[in-house]
Amino acid sequence: MKKDEEYECKKCFQIKPLKDFYNAKRNKNGKQHNCKTCQNEQNKEWCIQHSEKAKAMNRKQKARAYSSNPDKFKERNRQQYLKHAEKRKESRKIKYREDPSKEYTATKKWRLTHPEKQKALARRNQATRTSTVKGKLMYRMAASVRYSLKNGSKSGKKWENLVGYSVEDLKDHLKKKFKNGMNWDLFMQGKIHIDHIIPISVHNFEFPTDIDFKKCWALANLQPMWAMENIIKSNKLSNPFQPSLKL
Repeated sequence: MKKDEEYECKKCFQIKPLKDFYNAKRNKNGKQHNCKTCQNEQNKEWCIQHSEKAKAMNRKQKARAYSSNPDKFKERNRQQYLKHAEKRKESRKIKYREDPSKEYTATKKWRLTHPEKQKALARRNQATRTSTVKGKLMYRMAASVRYSLKNGSKSGKKWENLVGYSVEDLKDHLKKKFKNGMNWDLFMQGKIHIDHIIPISVHNFEFPTDIDFKKCWALANLQPMWAMENIIKSNKLSNPFQPSLKL
């Protein structure tokens, strides 16, 4: 290596190649006086001592870089989002288990303050849920059940034929299962959910003629549950369950 390709760091006084120094147009040799290692340590100390100012400068720097090449940063952010998806999901699960009400309240607050984003997210989630035969069937089934309960027994005849009971049968069954404080007003407000004792996700079906479809939507498998309890329960099984084989 040539001598002019080396430089002495003014802080650690070590002779290092020019590649170990950051660029600096103002200096004669086009490099900073401190090597990268020393400069990084110095920058780190400064950021600790001036945390608020460092954050503001970082935001401005990112804004300038983003405005100069937004497509590049969007793609990089997308790749980072996909890379850490599982880690982020697990972190949210841990927070939710520690304090479900706090996580639920934060999510609800975000939905209220970002209505347009919430609508876009809901449309995307709905498209994902209805991308399979089972998902579309369950979406239509749940929508029909809710519509029937809201508007009376004259509607929703199709789902009644599929499950083998009427909306009045379902109402009577749920009412018998109501716990203290439960009523239909709270149900229509979304504070009470219809819970599947054995979750939908563990049943093995694609069509209404499958055995597990009948089991899934049998009255014996349905119960009213407070919304928060149902969210916490998710798709957990309290007892072992063996799905039926498709014939």
